[in-house]
Amino acid sequence: MTHTIVQKGGLVANEPSLMATVCVANEFGRYDLVLFSGAQVANGTLEVLSPLVDTLRQRQFVSLGTFTVADFLAGEAAKAAAAKAEAAKQAAERDEARAGFQTRDATTISGIHLESPAAVVCLMASDADGVRYILKRSDSPFANLVTATSVIRAASSADAIFIALKKRDCVAAIGPAGALRDVVTALVRDEVQVSVDSGLVDPARLANWKVLAEKDLITAQEQQAASLAERRRLDTVQAAEEDRRRTLAAEEQKHDEAARREVIEGMRTQVASKATAVVDGLATQANSHVSIVRDEVRDKRSPTKQVLSSFQPWATWVEAQIKSGWEFSAVNATVEDYGRAQWSARVEAKPRTIEAISVRVELPMLNRAIGEKTTSCWDFVWINDEEFGFRRNPIAVTCEEYKPAFGAWAEQNAFASQWKLLPNGE
Repeated sequence: MTHTIVQKGGLVANEPSLMATVCVANEFGRYDLVLFSGAQVANGTLEVLSPLVDTLRQRQFVSLGTFTVADFLAGEAAKAAAAKAEAAKQAAERDEARAGFQTRDATTISGIHLESPAAVVCLMASDADGVRYILKRSDSPFANLVTATSVIRAASSADAIFIALKKRDCVAAIGPAGALRDVVTALVRDEVQVSVDSGLVDPARLANWKVLAEKDLITAQEQQAASLAERRRLDTVQAAEEDRRRTLAAEEQKHDEAARREVIEGMRTQVASKATAVVDGLATQANSHVSIVRDEVRDKRSPTKQVLSSFQPWATWVEAQIKSGWEFSAVNATVEDYGRAQWSARVEAKPRTIEAISVRVELPMLNRAIGEKTTSCWDFVWINDEEFGFRRNPIAVTCEEYKPAFGAWAEQNAFASQWKLLPNGE
């Protein structure tokens, strides 16, 4: 039955698990498998048969098969016969192996076992190091008996091996055939099932183990040297590839940087003409402002409002310098920064993006009365609203005060430079 269930996919092969229980008639739906006999159907009560018929009518179950007692007994008998035949076969093989074992050269290293592969193995040999070496080799004649996880324990005599096997301190033993024959005889006498392993190591091979070990060592060293050479070759290839990639990346970076500079210079050239025009206009107005203020001071006339009067405190400073006897030569104006700023007269209005500029103005000065010459430096910053012909948010500060003052102004007006695009302000 279990075999039939496995074939139909109801159980995992080699892991059958059926738990039998008495069915509750009105709870057929909670069972995975229902078994009933013809006699139960013929003699069953209505309380049992009615729920069963309803369950079958609703197709909650499908037919698995029909089994008879005769078939079951025949199957069990066949399995028992097969098991008996297999046991007889194994016993015959053990007897045959033990019979052949009796004629084996007494010095040949052999193996016997209670189970295979063996977890713990007793070893008795005059050249135990040689036997251990052969057991570790991939071509060991005891590869099926002694595995990499097997524990090997030294045994001093055949009696020690016999006791260890009886107590199952060891489940296999390896040693000279002559000594193991006595162990096998004693175990068979005590009705312990012991098997003779098919593997063996003849005296000539055991005597030659050091030569084999040396060859293995040379082979391992050659393989290690070859592996090291291959690893170095791969490292060299990888280093060359990484160097090639670095060189390529550097060339690409140079190309990208050159292209970036070319774009920036193009932008600089485009805005330079606009900025230069604004700077030249400011220089002209600054010279005019100084001249008018000078004439008004000399002629003692009331001051008039000039174009650059909005740049305080510069306008007040100019008047004070002229009154103190200072004379001004033509100013020198240069672009300090140029870009775009955001401006709106009302908080709720959308800001406009407008041209903004910072101009550095140097004013050569001469005072004849005190015999001194100097050059004053001022920075003028404003939003240049050409559309409405108006300078918005203007400030004028000395060059010493420019950096923090311009930083605050730029933040307040969302200034974005189109002039200082290159590193270090190039």
